Amino acid sequence: MRILIPLIVIGSFILEWLSITLQILPYSVTWMLDFLIIFMFIFTILKRDHTHDNNLFLFKIALFLLLLLVVFSAFIEDQSVFKILLGIRAFIRYILLFFFIQHTHLSEKSIKFNILLVISLALLQIPVSIIQFYLYGVSGDLIFGTVRDTGAMVIILLFVDAILLSYYFFYKKKLIYILLIILTIIPSIIGEGKFFFLLFPIVPLIVLRKFILKNTLRSVFVIVLLLGSYSIGANYFGEVGGNIDIGDFNIFSFIVDNKSKDQWAVQASSKFRILEIESALITSASTPKYFFMGMGIGSQSLTKEEFHNFVELRNTTSLSLRIKEFGIIGFILFVILILAIYFNVKSSITFHQDKFWIALVKAYDAIVLIYLISIPYTNIDLRPISCMFWFITASLIKMQFARKNEE
Repeated sequence: MRILIPLIVIGSFILEWLSITLQILPYSVTWMLDFLIIFMFIFTILKRDHTHDNNLFLFKIALFLLLLLVVFSAFIEDQSVFKILLGIRAFIRYILLFFFIQHTHLSEKSIKFNILLVISLALLQIPVSIIQFYLYGVSGDLIFGTVRDTGAMVIILLFVDAILLSYYFFYKKKLIYILLIILTIIPSIIGEGKFFFLLFPIVPLIVLRKFILKNTLRSVFVIVLLLGSYSIGANYFGEVGGNIDIGDFNIFSFIVDNKSKDQWAVQASSKFRILEIESALITSASTPKYFFMGMGIGSQSLTKEEFHNFVELRNTTSLSLRIKEFGIIGFILFVILILAIYFNVKSSITFHQDKFWIALVKAYDAIVLIYLISIPYTNIDLRPISCMFWFITASLIKMQFARKNEE
């Protein structure tokens, strides 16, 4: 069963690209991933070894209450079972993978291999996006790597930047880590990943917040190198054409000068998200039930007819989706769920001198922050984002539990 994990990881990053974009595979093959995860989860239930139960009490309670709330709300709204199952599938599939990893015998070597696989797949967006830009140029929103969404590409690149930066300072001082971070700026320039430039400075601030004071010379050199590359990239943002013709747009003028005449493309992107969230808030405020409990999970999913006609669900922000489907109570439970798993990772550090895992724990601070900040920006349930976040989380908790058993 453990051999299936790398297959799921690879599929999460490339299957939709191969089937929908390149049309090399039938679309139905993307559902194999979900069925595979469900099968693996059922296997863990039937073969469960309680000696490998990592507790996670608050996380499990928050997840149970959240699922109970959103399913109950969906039945009140008379949602079809099909739509409910579609909604649950998108939300919980990689959480099921998380539980599978917790209750499966995995060697440290195999976990490290899969983490390096995730990092490699995230970095794969660099050459693929460059090829896409060469092929498609400025025509349409087509610079999205293998993940089929510019927002998803930006988030996983920020995740990998946090990991590589932490590995450089706390694991192995290989300059290749810094060079790879610099290269991740390229897809965000040509793909107009505006969010990347807004969040990139947060990565060194979070990962190195304690380290800077102790190692001034090296940390200053690397930070200057990164911020210098960031400045060059930000300056060229909009200069290479990207997906939309935005003239002489400059990211600095967008941040500093609210009256810049060339910021309309960014405003359009932001306005779309704001209007979407505003619409969700208006819907939520229409009845007390919608405000507190939402319309139920799956309310924004495809109908059976749309699904059978291979209609692709329009991407949306997780904030607007959570407000509509979960309500305020469900959204709070979701945030508690994420914070519970975060504090579990941070409060159970048992890696001692194992620098590989220590570095990943330090990167995890930035990963969780980026994940939460991304809620009003994109859909964090998209396969690459969800897979990368929950796999790294599962790996850290799995290895912490293994270390405790060794002591």
